[in-house]
Amino acid sequence: MKNILFLIVVLLAGCSASEEDSQINLAKGDEFFAKEEYEVAEYYYERIPEESPLYAQAEKKLVAIHEIKAQWMDRTVSEEDLTRLLIIDLSSGTDNVLNIPAHRLLIRNNNKRDIASVKLEFTYFDEQGEVIGHLQTDVPITIKANDQNECVGVNPGRLDRKFTKASAQIIGAMYQ
Repeated sequence: MKNILFLIVVLLAGCSASEEDSQINLAKGDEFFAKEEYEVAEYYYERIPEESPLYAQAEKKLVAIHEIKAQWMDRTVSEEDLTRLLIIDLSSGTDNVLNIPAHRLLIRNNNKRDIASVKLEFTYFDEQGEVIGHLQTDVPITIKANDQNECVGVNPGRLDRKFTKASAQIIGAMYQ
């Protein structure tokens, strides 16, 4: 009888220790996930056994980490991350003969990864404020994470008419 009681106590202690480890691993994984340290978070989530009631939570986070890693491999900036690329200054000029615009832009990267290039779309207006054209161009530019950089001499193409005002938006980008 003592042996059976001892065996039950050992088994219960082993289960609670394993469950306690799962809770610790989930908490540590969540901590590193929140810091966007996905490799470390993945390590902790993978230590939670399938038998644990916390496994489903860990599995969801592992799926999210794999999706983030796939995006990193693609290098294409997501729509959400595009909203963190900001044009904070734009000046425009033209040669007035060939109607070839030249732009200077200051772009802020509020993402956690470096940018290698941006795709810009310019909209041009005449003196009455009417749109006279749109031009797009890819600009190779290194913008470090949480930093800004200047693009000078951006020439997206030729316009048919003279413009008096221009606006620009970032419509695409690539990570380094």
